[in-house]
Amino acid sequence: MPIQVSKLLSVTKPLMLSDPTGSTTVTIKQPTPRALRLREDELSNRTPRTIDGFLHTEVRVNREELRHLELWLTYDSTTLEVEVMDKDTKEIEETISFADEIKRREFMEAITRLSVLAPGILIEWQQCVREVVPQWDSPFW
Repeated sequence: MPIQVSKLLSVTKPLMLSDPTGSTTVTIKQPTPRALRLREDELSNRTPRTIDGFLHTEVRVNREELRHLELWLTYDSTTLEVEVMDKDTKEIEETISFADEIKRREFMEAITRLSVLAPGILIEWQQCVREVVPQWDSPFW
């Protein structure tokens, strides 16, 4: 009997901590083989070390950059929209949102901006990615 597998799936997850109404969602696609290679390249700076007679592997990676890359590699769409308010006038200074067909540079600019203004949103988004791509939960294996 043949083994049946499904095509790459996209999964929509609510960002419940950031928006308890559940209306803000991220749609995460499973990574392609190319995406898996790109992430592995990010983790490829490894140095073997012997400590107390045991061999250890030191991995040099910027966790923030890794988070941003994982979000990009699995991005399908999101309803996330963040309004940045002026603290004095309470007027909206900027809106951060994501188009379905966003370019990598634009995505990374928005993510970088969010990492300064609302890092909790990105951490929650990454947790959703890790639920869809559980092998990324241990990033250094």
